[in-house]
Amino acid sequence: MSNESRLQLLLLIIGAALISPLFYLGDGGLLSELTFYILLVFGIIALGYETTRQSVTGLKPSFVLTTTGLLFIVTIPHGIFIDTEIYRNIWDGLIQGQGENPYQYIPMSEAWMGMRGHEVYDLLQHPQFYSASSPVEMVLHRFITWADPLIGLNGLIIVYKLISFMISLSIIWMVIKLSGNPAEVKAPILLLAWNPLLLLMISGQGSLENLAILGVLAIIYFWDHHQQEVLPMVWGVALHLSFIPWLFLPWLIRKVRWTYLLIAIGTWIVWWMPFFNLDIFTNYISGLLSYHLYPAASVSPGYLIAAFFGWIYSGSEQWFLSGVLVLVVFLMIFKSKQVHQLDIEHVIPSILVASLLLWAILPSYAAALLGLMISLSVLHERYYSWATLLSLTIVLQIIALRLDDWSWIMAAGSVILVGTAFTYSWKYHTVPEVKEANL
Repeated sequence: MSNESRLQLLLLIIGAALISPLFYLGDGGLLSELTFYILLVFGIIALGYETTRQSVTGLKPSFVLTTTGLLFIVTIPHGIFIDTEIYRNIWDGLIQGQGENPYQYIPMSEAWMGMRGHEVYDLLQHPQFYSASSPVEMVLHRFITWADPLIGLNGLIIVYKLISFMISLSIIWMVIKLSGNPAEVKAPILLLAWNPLLLLMISGQGSLENLAILGVLAIIYFWDHHQQEVLPMVWGVALHLSFIPWLFLPWLIRKVRWTYLLIAIGTWIVWWMPFFNLDIFTNYISGLLSYHLYPAASVSPGYLIAAFFGWIYSGSEQWFLSGVLVLVVFLMIFKSKQVHQLDIEHVIPSILVASLLLWAILPSYAAALLGLMISLSVLHERYYSWATLLSLTIVLQIIALRLDDWSWIMAAGSVILVGTAFTYSWKYHTVPEVKEANL
C-alpha cells in the first residue's frame, strides 16, 4: 500500500474515532462505551505509528489544514459531554450584555437572580465559583453572546466551536512555520493536526483553552522570526492566558531587554482596565484557585496525590510544589547561554519540563498544558513519543469522568504513560553521547 493510501486510511480511522461519541456515549450501556474507548485508543496508536514511520514523506501545509477541517466537521454535532466550561463562558458573556462585571458575583448570587431564567444557568457545573476566564477571554465572550437573541444557546455553542477550531488552525500554522521548512512539513505534524485532544477535547467542546497554547507558541514564533518589537506585547497578552509565560518572564529580561518587561506587564494591565478594582481581582484569583485546585475527577498526578493522601491533603501543598516549579524554571533560565537569538533546540525541553511539572502539580485536568506539550513535541523527533503517549491520557480522562470515585486508577495509568514518554526522550538524548564517547 502506498504512503498516500495509508494516510487516507489513517484519516478514516481518526474520523471514525471522532464520530464514535455520537453513537457510543450516553445511554448505550457499558459495551457501547467500551467500543468508543477502543476506537479512540486504536486511532491514537495508529496515528502515532504511521506518522513517525521513516518512509513517510513530507506533506503540503494545504493538505494538513484541509484534512484537519474535514475532521473538525465531524465534531460539530457532538454534544458537550466532556468539558462544560463553554456554559460558564456563555454565562459570563450574557452578564456583560446586561452591563454587569462578570467577576463581581458568583452565578448563585441573589444580585443576578433575574438571569437564572436563562437556560444556560441550569447547565453551569460550578455556580458557586467566581469566573476564572481572563479579561482577554471575557472580551470574546461578550462579542459572541451578543448574538444570543438571534441564534440561541445551540447557535452560540456552534459559534464557540468554530472560533475554537480557528484558534487550533492558528496553532498548526505556527508549528508549521517553526518546523524549519514551511513548504513541506514532516508527517508527525499530524500528531498535532489530527490529534483528538484538539479535535475532541477542545475544538469539539467549544473550549477556548487552546488560546493558552496559541499564546505560548506566538511568543516563540515572534522571537524566532526576530520581531522583537511585537514580542513584549504578545507576551503581555499571553500572561492572561497561561501560567507558563509568567514562569519565563526572566527569560524575556535576560535574553532580550529588561525594559521589555515593563511593556509586557503594561499590556497585561491594559486588558484589566475595563474590569479592574481590588475586590474584582481578588474574586478572579479565587476563581482560578477554585477551578485549578478543585480535585474533580482527573488523571493528573496532582489528583493522584490528593486521592491517596486525602487524609492530610488540604490544598496548601500546591503552594510548596509551585515554589519548587518556579525554582526549577529559574535554574533552567539562568544556566542557559546568554544569546539573543532563540534556540528552538533549547527552548522546547525547557517549556516541556515546565509544563510537565505544572501539570503534575494541578489536581484538575489541564487540556491546554497537554496540548502545549503535544504542539512542541512534534517539532523534534526526540519528543515524537510524547505526542502519542500524552494523547492516550485523553482516553483515560474520559473514563475517569465516568468512574468518578475510581478515577485514581486512570490517574495512575497517566503517570505511567508520561513517565514512559519522559524516559524515552531522555534515552534518545543520552545514547548519541555514549556512542560518541566510545569512538
